[in-house]
Amino acid sequence: MSERLLQALRRGGCAAPYQGAWGVWRGRDRRGSCIGQLSDMAIETLQLAGDVGRLGEEGEVLVWTGQMARCEETRNLKTPLPAGQSRAPRRSPLLIVLSVIEAPEDKALAKAAVSRLLGDLEQALSGQKVTQNWDPSLHVDGVGGSRTGGRMAGAVRANRRLAQVEACLGRADLDLLYQLVVQERSLAALGANLGQSGRKLQLGLAQRLMALARAYKLSVGTA
Repeated sequence: MSERLLQALRRGGCAAPYQGAWGVWRGRDRRGSCIGQLSDMAIETLQLAGDVGRLGEEGEVLVWTGQMARCEETRNLKTPLPAGQSRAPRRSPLLIVLSVIEAPEDKALAKAAVSRLLGDLEQALSGQKVTQNWDPSLHVDGVGGSRTGGRMAGAVRANRRLAQVEACLGRADLDLLYQLVVQERSLAALGANLGQSGRKLQLGLAQRLMALARAYKLSVGTA
């Protein structure tokens, strides 16, 4: 996927059906020139990652809704603290869920599964960086190593792995993990969708992370 097209979307452009694919424009006025095209697979991957969404009532027009857009939306909601006080760091919803996994081996597998999922999304997007940095000393069988082959071949393999994971987990649970891992939705929002809250919600999400590790056939190895 062209980084140039992703940058256009991030900077206020839009995507819409165009000549059998998805055209990309630098602005939201499509009377201008289309600067390139994205495949249906690329658009679906962006949608699954929560990076593009529909523009108002125009169901066929997609705009950027990813991290940069969400940061811009919430920037004005942050109120200043009195002088001399600082904000306590907030743990992400994912780290909260990981914290309820007690066995170190299981926690390592869950972290590796998250890294594998993000890595596959990164490869599927062929250029958009979505990875998180976990402990570099962690070694898990089947994770890591050099990636060979062209970018397109890597994207195809990543999409194939994502399809296999979806077949194991089901679309609903995989979408839930996308919301937790990629979109970083709050536990309150996730709980509202599931009708759960508190530790029951956290344990349920942790179980889905372990199911993700099983879907990737991961096992803990030696460092």
